Amino acid sequence: MTDSHSNRGIRKGAGHRTFLAEHLKLTVSDEKSGIHKASDGARFLGYEVCTSTNHNPHRAIFKDRPTLRRGLADRLKLRVPRDRVVGFVNGRGWGDYDAFRPRQRAALTLTSDVEIVLAFNAEWRGFANYYALADDVKRKLNKAGYMALMSCLKTIAAKHRSSVPKVAARMRVGTDFYVRFKVGDEARAIKLWQLKDLRRDVRTWGGLDMSPSPQFVFSRTEMVERLNARQCERCGGTDQPCEVHHVRRIAEMEYAGLPRYMRAARQRKRVVLCKPCHSAVHAHEPTDKQRMVARSRGEPDALKGARPVRRGAEPRPH
Repeated sequence: MTDSHSNRGIRKGAGHRTFLAEHLKLTVSDEKSGIHKASDGARFLGYEVCTSTNHNPHRAIFKDRPTLRRGLADRLKLRVPRDRVVGFVNGRGWGDYDAFRPRQRAALTLTSDVEIVLAFNAEWRGFANYYALADDVKRKLNKAGYMALMSCLKTIAAKHRSSVPKVAARMRVGTDFYVRFKVGDEARAIKLWQLKDLRRDVRTWGGLDMSPSPQFVFSRTEMVERLNARQCERCGGTDQPCEVHHVRRIAEMEYAGLPRYMRAARQRKRVVLCKPCHSAVHAHEPTDKQRMVARSRGEPDALKGARPVRRGAEPRPH
């Protein structure tokens, strides 16, 4: 817009929306556009962008001597909107943010302790990292951090039918909380992420707008079982990665809801198989042992062993 008359008309109130629509053929979104006072701020990419002025003087060293200098004026600030924090906490089912009442998550009580901690870590760490550039991130997210911690402890306590103090005492190591498990003979531990672990370094790599997704928690097998699956129960091999196979189908539980689906999937019989054997089972292919037994008893390609026909046997009368 180089025309001075056009710029003067926009400043005088001719309407920037009309100018953009008629001359530039552009439409303006009411939610993302507007003219706001700098101190009041505006919403951009989930942040509140505003200016701040410090009216309190402060002492400083100026030319090798102490002086009293006035505060900085109109400094640009990034802040965390309160409604985003309230919506995130209430939407994830951590509890009632305004009433300050954490509660358990019933859907996660069907999973293991490791997956419960991993689910809370993925959600809470992803949300805090997104707002790590805000100047008041620690102050605005302090209450949400307590809600996440208590909701996680209440979920684990409800799973084991215990109390929150007992679960907290079992998981506490200093000021941190860990859940322990074993992979083979190796002892491992996963730390429950807290707001004090937030690193406010500027990220120049990776995805910046990736939403946290704990969907791995809602799988048919637990993570610890998948880590311990090292030997195939069909061929006995240990040189290939193994998977957990469900013996009985749960297709009939697909539309029964997530809690009933997970309960049916995790309580049914499971077998550890390597990838070739897992594919062979779904393809209804026999094992080498089954082929040898079938060949010794009957036809070469018979899967079910056929009984040998006795000599002189006469057919039964109809």
